[in-house]
Amino acid sequence: MPASLSEGGLSVLGARGDADAVAIWLQARGSRSIHTQRTYRRIGERLLVWLARTEKTLAEMTVTDAQAHLDSLRSPDVSLLIPRNEVGKLAEPLYKSQTLKRPLSAQGFVFSRTVLSQLFQYLMTAGYVRSNVFALTEVPEVVERDAADKVLSQEGSKYLWEWLRPQELPIAPHKRLVAARNRWVCALLYYTGIRSKEAVAGRMADVVRDSDGWQLRVLGKGAKIRRVTVSNTLGRELMRFREAMGVPPWPTPDDPMPLIPHVRGKDRATTPISSRMLHKLVSELCKAAASASDDPHVADELRRMSVHWFRHTSATHRLEAGARLETTQQELGHANPKTTLLYAQIAGRARREDAELFEAAVAARGKQEKSR
Repeated sequence: MPASLSEGGLSVLGARGDADAVAIWLQARGSRSIHTQRTYRRIGERLLVWLARTEKTLAEMTVTDAQAHLDSLRSPDVSLLIPRNEVGKLAEPLYKSQTLKRPLSAQGFVFSRTVLSQLFQYLMTAGYVRSNVFALTEVPEVVERDAADKVLSQEGSKYLWEWLRPQELPIAPHKRLVAARNRWVCALLYYTGIRSKEAVAGRMADVVRDSDGWQLRVLGKGAKIRRVTVSNTLGRELMRFREAMGVPPWPTPDDPMPLIPHVRGKDRATTPISSRMLHKLVSELCKAAASASDDPHVADELRRMSVHWFRHTSATHRLEAGARLETTQQELGHANPKTTLLYAQIAGRARREDAELFEAAVAARGKQEKSR
């Protein structure tokens, strides 16, 4: 590292080297969630591996170096890719450098570039590096995905709910409890539209009652608390699940049970599932539903379903049903109303109704012309 940066005392980080500097940045910027911290750490570690191979330091990097590092992730050699076994499944990495499941997509490239640019901006502010070399690298064109591709259709939603009902009555008591928890998870995510982090952090004590009825108190982004309406249907699903857990139908203000608890183990009633487990639960559940569907379009939707799909679906179906933008914004916790407006733009039912009105008008005009 150049003396003007490391020995001259310009940096206020107090870092003992590049790995320490990245760790300090990670502590400051990556602590918003476990998922964010894990992702940022992986991106930082990949950069440190590249530096070790090229015998460079963060402060010595040029724009060309930054581009070369990003390109190595887009077209990685085997030393960076996690190996796969004979059936194509991921195996145990042979080297610490093997952290990539596959070459970075265009979206992954842009995301890594953004995170590394944030890292260098932080280090530049601290006086650890002279310039933000990643901000000057190539910005590839990324095809934007249609937001409607992340929304479960009305037909898909109806099918999933019908598929969940028979799952309640397996023979084994434990399987009954798992099925009840699965149904509750889907109801909670669909009727509230809360984020995965909000769901796993919630407690039954956050279900509160006031003069307007039952509500769910949610700690959202920016440490802001909001209240989400507990509809009559969601209330019935809550009581159904709590009955399966062997507890009173409605929570008390000091109820320690998580919103989504484990259903095994001695401390199941007080131990929440992790965000990763929630994502796995939803993915496996929806893939099982997809395999039982006779409709290939519904099956395709469900195979791609994720926790965040429930949030998109909740917002879109809510607006399709005629809900107001402002109440939808408040329920979802959007800071910017433009975010909520995106869901109004992809509400397919309203668009189809308008398209059919247009079609009917054209047909009527044609009949008038024939009658002349």
